[in-house]
Amino acid sequence: MNKVYEVSSFTIQGQGGNLAGVKILKEEETPSDSFMQQLSQKLNYSETVFVKRLNQEVFQLRYFTPLAEVPLCGHATIAAFSLLKQLNQLEAGNYFIETKAGRLALQILDDATIYMEQSLPIFYSEQPDMRGIAESLGLESGDIVSGFPIEIVSTGLKDLIIPVKNTAILHNLVPDFDAISTISKKLAIIGYHVFAANEDWQQPIQCRNFAPFVGIDEEYATGTSNGALACYLFKKNQRKGNQKYNFLQGRQSKKQQGQILVELKAAENRIRHVYVGGKAVLKRTLSI
Repeated sequence: MNKVYEVSSFTIQGQGGNLAGVKILKEEETPSDSFMQQLSQKLNYSETVFVKRLNQEVFQLRYFTPLAEVPLCGHATIAAFSLLKQLNQLEAGNYFIETKAGRLALQILDDATIYMEQSLPIFYSEQPDMRGIAESLGLESGDIVSGFPIEIVSTGLKDLIIPVKNTAILHNLVPDFDAISTISKKLAIIGYHVFAANEDWQQPIQCRNFAPFVGIDEEYATGTSNGALACYLFKKNQRKGNQKYNFLQGRQSKKQQGQILVELKAAENRIRHVYVGGKAVLKRTLSI
């Protein structure tokens, strides 16, 4: 029997968030790729993470959606380290994770908030088809903010950042998942990250995420996507110096919403570090 933990990450006062499967591997365990993929498919969380401790400070993490392995997953990382602390296997402090997106720093605060480093942002030059993207979300082209272009950004995973004019448009999207999958495959992205702009950029900023190409119709709290969104906003709003962002992701129901914190360390207008943070709660233990 395999013991797997169900953990909800990026919760708001212990509610909502995004479920992840967490499998803690023993030192001698070396599961095959096919085993990890099959277990992830059986669990059917948006991501399941397999975590192995390499030494006192370093952990190896691998992430699988029901359809494929991905190089990085923010909410599954938050889930794994929150769980390890709740199981008294870790104390507050600084650690490192080895992922297919590289070695990244991670910090556990005394209040159990987890902050994980992400890769520095990459802004891609592709010019996506605005009309096709709008149609795949049930939108008119005029629903998308002019002056803030649709852009592919990555802090570990490539997401298409899409600004819409207000929260009413955001919450009334009608996504065509087949069309989104087709466009995602063509652009070689994980999915869409749609956010609602407002005139004075008050926080929290609301957003939704769709990644049917990797088996996730809608993701309710994503670390990598919001890391990318924070970098997008930093660039487009011409910010300078360190910045903090607070994102609410999902629909209006508290059961389908997560809170993601992002901190950017910057020297003038250049981003030096990206950190994504949040809290998580253990929901249940499964024997598969």
